[in-house]
Amino acid sequence: MAAGPQNAYTTAVMGREAKWTVVLQCYRCHEDFLISHVILERVKMLGGVCPCAVCGAKPSVSESRLHRLVDFTDVMETVYRTRAEERIWHFVAECSAWPAREFIELNSRPTIDGRLCEECVDRLHNFSLGSMSIVTAPTAVETVRTFD
Repeated sequence: MAAGPQNAYTTAVMGREAKWTVVLQCYRCHEDFLISHVILERVKMLGGVCPCAVCGAKPSVSESRLHRLVDFTDVMETVYRTRAEERIWHFVAECSAWPAREFIELNSRPTIDGRLCEECVDRLHNFSLGSMSIVTAPTAVETVRTFD
């Protein structure tokens, strides 16, 4: 199966490497929009694969309709994940219950029903460089996303 734009986008924002927040400017509406959780090697390709979050314009490399890279940063805050059927929020990727599929993700500390995972809290308290990674997301945007 050929890799289409959605597959390229998924590839760009997945993985366990350091993540970046990318600011793109739409070729059509000229508004800036953010793409978060991008590995560094994929930053350049986003302007040709990600639809505009403001107007929905889809880029086309063959027609030279590309979003412009405005900025990117690795300044981040913690990401919280839970499964839809439970309300235990995880924030450490090494947690034994870290949701990798079919999860809800917040870019800010949850204020809705639920509680923080005790294992994540313990791991945070026992933090030592190189032994765990707190999963991060951009500080500029508060979003709720559901992944399957």
